[in-house]
Amino acid sequence: MKIFLITILLGAIYTPVLPQNLQVYLSGNYTTSGKVYLNPKSSDPSIRNRSYSIVDIYHPGIEVRGKLIDNLFLSISADYVKAVTDEQRLTILTDLIPKSLKIEDGFIAVPVELSISYRLPFSDEHFKYYMNGGFGYYFGSHYRQIADIEVKNLERQQAYGIQVGWSMEYIYQERYIIHGGMKFRDPQFNVKSSYNKRETVINGQEIYVAQETFDSKINIDGITFFMGIAFTIL
Repeated sequence: MKIFLITILLGAIYTPVLPQNLQVYLSGNYTTSGKVYLNPKSSDPSIRNRSYSIVDIYHPGIEVRGKLIDNLFLSISADYVKAVTDEQRLTILTDLIPKSLKIEDGFIAVPVELSISYRLPFSDEHFKYYMNGGFGYYFGSHYRQIADIEVKNLERQQAYGIQVGWSMEYIYQERYIIHGGMKFRDPQFNVKSSYNKRETVINGQEIYVAQETFDSKINIDGITFFMGIAFTIL
């Protein structure tokens, strides 16, 4: 599968034919789940592999697609994925006494993907069906909020991966396009974060975050479904 995708993508990149009939796709996306690993560098495998999941992630996406030859299309797309839960707990200090506190925790990820789409031969004038596949570049950051304490990214591992899927379009009067489909991908990347400050007041109590920096690993392991509209720009 990897060899096949590499071959068609390289062929598309180096072909002398420029994409034609450029179209912009705007979509609302739904990803079934993502995971956050809070101790990815632990020497203990049971701690290193421990994670929590965030489910039902809604996020926007955009794609620009152009026709190469016949039923072959080249596209580039990007999503903005923000997944946050308020069910996570963090150990903080209050008057030097450890205490478990509920916080907002999660991640922000930006998948940027280059894809080849093949229009299936049973497509007709109004309904178009596609098989899609390509490569992705993925980056992002850990999200954490403790009252007015936030985190910022210190180090970010860049991740690359393969994504595959299918999609369909309904075309009305050659101008109005509704599209939808699904995508399979499994990106993961490590990040190192730090707090913008370590002390704050919650409900009249001063709290202190013991850790100055922390490592985490982000994994979007769910299936992504999408639906939206498209329009032609060239």
